[in-house]
Amino acid sequence: MIRPMEPVLIQEVKPSPDYVYQVKWDGVRLITEIENNQVQMYTKKGHDRTNTYVEIKQEIVNKFAKQTKIVLDGEIIAWKEGKPDFFQVMKRDRLKEAWRIQTAIHTNPVYYIVFDLLCWQGKWITDQPLWKRQKILEREFHHGEYIQVCPTYDESEELIQLTRANNWEGIVCKEREGLYHLEEKHPSWLKYKNWKYITGTVIGVSIKSDLAYSILIVIKKENEYRYIGKVSSGLSVEEKQLITNWAREIAIPKSILAKPPQIQEEVIWTPPVLQVEIEFLEWTPDGTMRSAKCLGFK
Repeated sequence: MIRPMEPVLIQEVKPSPDYVYQVKWDGVRLITEIENNQVQMYTKKGHDRTNTYVEIKQEIVNKFAKQTKIVLDGEIIAWKEGKPDFFQVMKRDRLKEAWRIQTAIHTNPVYYIVFDLLCWQGKWITDQPLWKRQKILEREFHHGEYIQVCPTYDESEELIQLTRANNWEGIVCKEREGLYHLEEKHPSWLKYKNWKYITGTVIGVSIKSDLAYSILIVIKKENEYRYIGKVSSGLSVEEKQLITNWAREIAIPKSILAKPPQIQEEVIWTPPVLQVEIEFLEWTPDGTMRSAKCLGFK
């Protein structure tokens, strides 16, 4: 097994002719190794998925299983309402029983978006530039029922606008001459995410080891408060100490919500007086923020 290359997160895209641009697919990273009628599929953490995505495995067997050795890098995605849906693909990824997997092929189909070729006809090509690897990939691989080659764009702004218009996660910027750095997070790949922003109100602070662990956030809609999640990312140690002291001074006996969220840690409930700016990726099916980060207080 190998561990794939990963991109470095950036906050701004600087267009350059030295780069090409691809959609950042929101799904499960998957490495596929094909050799002498054998197929092995596994996640970036090494978890086997050979029999999880059986429809993709079969399509690969039909096309390439007789090859000496091929290694593909890509992403498993599931479409919902015109966008790759992380929560849909996770439903598939967690299935274990064969009969459930067979049923899900029809009720929750997934697709393999291949964006790199690491080994071709028994020869590792990670030491070749991206444009050469892509040339082979585009020449030898054709869209199938469940497998597609990731489109590549020369202009970043066009792709950013496309992903924003469709509410997709973001883009990846890749150096044309870049090599494939196994097991590394390397700056020749850069990821840019289409973050969403919201102003929320703190209604509680969860405590761990006598220090603020996360802040509980609501928004006000039609004169009612709605819980949208807890946030811990983005809080410095100094801010956590200040929030802890503030919460203890202003604490109220119970939550302002009729049905407060169930939190594992101790919670200090507070009145809705402190506002916070938050960056997040998307709304989850239960109406909370995914990958939320605190940007500052108002």
